[in-house]
Amino acid sequence: MEVAAKYQLDGDDGLECLRVHDPTYQKNILVSILASVAIIGIGLVYLALPGGATVPLVVIGIGATILLMGLLQRGYLVRSLRRKWNQIDPVELVASEAGLVATAKGVRSNVEWSRFMRLKEAEKYFLLYKSADLYSIVPMRGFGTQQDIDRFRDLATQGIRAALRAVEQRDEADEGRFGGGARHGSR
Repeated sequence: MEVAAKYQLDGDDGLECLRVHDPTYQKNILVSILASVAIIGIGLVYLALPGGATVPLVVIGIGATILLMGLLQRGYLVRSLRRKWNQIDPVELVASEAGLVATAKGVRSNVEWSRFMRLKEAEKYFLLYKSADLYSIVPMRGFGTQQDIDRFRDLATQGIRAALRAVEQRDEADEGRFGGGARHGSR
């Protein structure tokens, strides 16, 4: 049985999936801001003490620079991602027991489930991982019904699980054939 989805990804999708993929993303930003503010605070404390103002002003300058660079870098990343993702074409996706067929701009791509190593589900998205950091996004809004979402989840989970089992069985067969750990071609 097949299930179909139609969607167009945009910059907000890309940013949200980045947060889903790397939950520490926002925490790292917060830590950077807090560290910068702490450095500035230390400089202000030392500025209030009697003595020279040069070192405290340098510390405040370093903290302010780190804060400003972090905020500018994050702003650039957000704008860049939105601009690039907003140019992505609409996608028609059909999932079956064999894998996915994606069509965009008249180009059709067939991808077997064996190309994916895991499925991650978020509130609004499925992330199909091809490696630790490379994933395809399938937004749930692209499906017509909740049953379509459930069917896609089942197809992806079963397809990826079956492909991983097949790899494990081949590895076990190779170990048996080549002496439990000896690699093919070694003596």
